[in-house]
Amino acid sequence: MYTSDKDTIIIDSYEIIEEDLRNNKEARAKERSGRLPQDFRTSLIYLAISAGLAFAGAIYEIFSHGVYSYFMIYAFAITLIGGALPYMLSYIGSLTGRFAQLRALLGSAGDSAVGALDQNRMGMYHAGIATLTVGSIMKGVLDIYGTTNRLTMVYPVIGAILIIAAVALAVRKNTLNINTEQPAA
Repeated sequence: MYTSDKDTIIIDSYEIIEEDLRNNKEARAKERSGRLPQDFRTSLIYLAISAGLAFAGAIYEIFSHGVYSYFMIYAFAITLIGGALPYMLSYIGSLTGRFAQLRALLGSAGDSAVGALDQNRMGMYHAGIATLTVGSIMKGVLDIYGTTNRLTMVYPVIGAILIIAAVALAVRKNTLNINTEQPAA
């Protein structure tokens, strides 16, 4: 079969066009996905929870007839300071190159898939924040009702244990990563 240089040029042109189309499709797919970084998404979730708790506390205070509890009113501060603030700082650090230690503790050095240990550790951290928040709300409800219960002391203890364990696992993981790195040859 006879092929000319003209046919070869046409085939090469088609290959170049196909490659350009493939690259453009990949670029458009990335643009369409438009996924925000994990740190930013997590901080937005915590901000939404904080706003909901602050709104509920404000509404309750309006209709409480003078009976209120600081545990109920300021329950939003736990999710704001313990959840939204660290993740927002981590996100800002990813943009500016700062807060490297915080980013390492939160496991957000990259936006890649997180390993099972990191997922468990972050689950413990989130559970600790949730436990402290629910404990604050429960203490507030019991204060408003006018009673006490010894079990309300369990919430801050369990929440602190979960957060400390998550941070300890993060520090241990980061220490192991530093110790196992091989010097460049």
